[in-house]
Amino acid sequence: AFGSLFSFCMGIGLYGLTYLYPVYLGRIRGYDALQIGETMFVTGLCMFLTAPIAGKLSAKIDPRMQMMIGFAGFALGTWIGNVTLRNPGLHEVAAARLGARVEFIGCIGRDPFGETACAGLQKEGISLRHTTRIGTVSSGVALILVGAEGENLISVARSSNDRLTPAHVRRAAPSIRRAGLLLAQLEVPLPAVTEAVRIAFRAGVRVILNPAPGRPLPRTLLRQVWMITPNESELSLLTGLPTQTPAQLVRAARRLLASGPREVLITCGARGACHVTPDATRFEPAPKVRAIDTTGAGDCLNGALATALAAGATPPEAIRFAVRCAALSVQHPGAQPSLPRRKDLFRFK
Repeated sequence: AFGSLFSFCMGIGLYGLTYLYPVYLGRIRGYDALQIGETMFVTGLCMFLTAPIAGKLSAKIDPRMQMMIGFAGFALGTWIGNVTLRNPGLHEVAAARLGARVEFIGCIGRDPFGETACAGLQKEGISLRHTTRIGTVSSGVALILVGAEGENLISVARSSNDRLTPAHVRRAAPSIRRAGLLLAQLEVPLPAVTEAVRIAFRAGVRVILNPAPGRPLPRTLLRQVWMITPNESELSLLTGLPTQTPAQLVRAARRLLASGPREVLITCGARGACHVTPDATRFEPAPKVRAIDTTGAGDCLNGALATALAAGATPPEAIRFAVRCAALSVQHPGAQPSLPRRKDLFRFK
């Protein structure tokens, strides 16, 4: 039993070394101690989850299998470290996979998480010329837990995301002014979002704001937003009104319209979306599907919506397309792997 557990722990240790080594190099170049904490968290989580399994099985496993247990520890550690915690730029990846030309404005750390994030975004054809790399803080990461019905719980450590400033955004002003559309969200400091929206608004570029994570927003910002896309809980937070029924959704959306946005699109999960303008209200039902993982569905919808609108679709056409894309994404596990490509839509009925 001891030998089997020792082999398993050696596998975990091997993962720790392969991950700690680049972090060690990063610290020589000036990184902070938070990266070491992230590494120990991932390694400790792997050991916590899998050591009891090894202990129960070890009595029935011969010595030739003990090495395999060690490799299992290494593989599980690698999977958790490299897949579960890394889902960068979901809006951007969703739009790029559907055919949009995308430029990413943000901050990413000079650490292993950041290297993987940048490589992944560039692989999708996303321009990083307005992405700032920061060596003094770690990249933002998220730990995502998914339930049996596909619902999720997300814990976020934003880190480098919090370093985006209006000055960073102003460097991207020429690209914003030339854009067909600006898509913004609230995982970066509000002053940076406000500056991006201001530049776009003054240039006549339409702005879609995904107000997630939810927070109160000033009217000065909302007046410059063309379409805002809250989910039901975010809509309630923005307006102070209940949003449990369709009638309550519409009432809250109209209060939000009075704050400044031209249009409101409420994302309603499996029920689809509700589009409210000063003149009309329209519900777009979602296709009936079996949800495996809803992580990233809202990001998928926003990315698809922006892509369709920038390509010249009308709002109803773009919303129908976006809801369809989101319904396709929830049928597959993983936030970023589930984001569909245009060719996938032809096979989706």
